[in-house]
Amino acid sequence: MQLMSPEKVKYWNGNKSEIRQHYEHALLSALLEPQPLTQQYRITTDQSPRETIEDEANIFNEGFDVLVTTAGNPKFRNRPKCIVADPVDYGILGARIAVYKKDKASDFLGASKTSYQQAKIVQPWDWADVPIYESNAFALTTAPSLEACFTWVSTGQADYLALGANEVMSLFEQFDGAATGLMVDPHAVIYYPMPLQIYCHPTRGALALTLTERLQTMTENGQLKNLFESFYGAEINRINLQNRGIIALNNPNLDGDSVLKTYISPWVNPQGTEAL
Repeated sequence: MQLMSPEKVKYWNGNKSEIRQHYEHALLSALLEPQPLTQQYRITTDQSPRETIEDEANIFNEGFDVLVTTAGNPKFRNRPKCIVADPVDYGILGARIAVYKKDKASDFLGASKTSYQQAKIVQPWDWADVPIYESNAFALTTAPSLEACFTWVSTGQADYLALGANEVMSLFEQFDGAATGLMVDPHAVIYYPMPLQIYCHPTRGALALTLTERLQTMTENGQLKNLFESFYGAEINRINLQNRGIIALNNPNLDGDSVLKTYISPWVNPQGTEAL
């Protein structure tokens, strides 16, 4: 039998935290690892950031074949693409944990959804979360970078920022939050359906189909869960995610008929949810 030569896949994995880069690279590698009697792939990865929303939105024009991004990401809304529909992260990025100054801890203890809406939240200006907080009537301000968000909270220019449950502790330590008088909220999780999906270049329909089939197999045989837990399980356990009260928001980035609009991550406990 003649072996097929590997098909090149150019993968952009920039503009995200290191822990996400590592997980998503491992996931794509697992999805495209050599399969007996099927097409083989050789992945090349670029983790360099893009400086503007337009640059990121035009990533397929640079010749990239695949990326991982949030479902309904406004940057790619009007861009041709092939989408692998099934989530790759169990929606964990939409489980947001607040980071605020220690001397504000009493303000957030037992706080209602209204309290979170009225306190000033800061997010990087180019994050897909920005229209979510705007749509849900949060007192939102935007900063030029994640580092600036930490600085603004520590100096009182904003009351808090919110980070994904899978990366909040890593980012808190990376930006030395404790040294600047900050803390990770131990009580609540702000949750909105924002699972990650794989996007492929519009001409790579066959690749998208392969990824769809292999992702379904990984989900069914437990390989996806095992991979997810190996990267994020300890992080999620550190923040006691299952025992937090949930403040539920709508995600306007998802179309009204999207099956993901009501997606609930299995890693959060829907009991006691305070919805809009």
